[in-house]
Amino acid sequence: MNFTTAVKTCLRKYFVFSGRASRSEFWWFYLFTVVLGAVGGFIDGILAGSGVIPLLAGMGIFGGLASLFTIIPSLAAATRRLHDTGRSGWWLVCFWILIVVMIFLATAVGATESAASGVLLIISLLAVIGLSITMLVFYCLDSQDGPNKYGPHPLHETNEIGVFD
Repeated sequence: MNFTTAVKTCLRKYFVFSGRASRSEFWWFYLFTVVLGAVGGFIDGILAGSGVIPLLAGMGIFGGLASLFTIIPSLAAATRRLHDTGRSGWWLVCFWILIVVMIFLATAVGATESAASGVLLIISLLAVIGLSITMLVFYCLDSQDGPNKYGPHPLHETNEIGVFD
């Protein structure tokens, strides 16, 4: 699968969390989201530097719109990629729950300056790092051969169904 096919596939499957996504589909779409975000951030930087638009928490309008546009298909592609390796999308849910817990603990540590909160923050940070490495390995693994419980092999599909079909 090439860059344009991967982007079209992921955008066509905007809200599709079932099925499977090949490594190439996932990583090409990931590259697309990074480039789109960088272009949006670059435009925001130019406009903010000239005083045309203000930045809100370091993010401008174009970078924010790029993030909003790609968040759902990115989560869907990541879920389908996990399915392709024979894993549940719940891995992704656990990852984001850990991120939220870490942010909450970081806020609590800043507000209370408690030693217990600091220890919990360090533990959650280590858990996020460990799970991030695990997810990266899962995303890099080869597809399971043939069909699995999530559907047919993504590169051998003949009838793709998307949201906008």
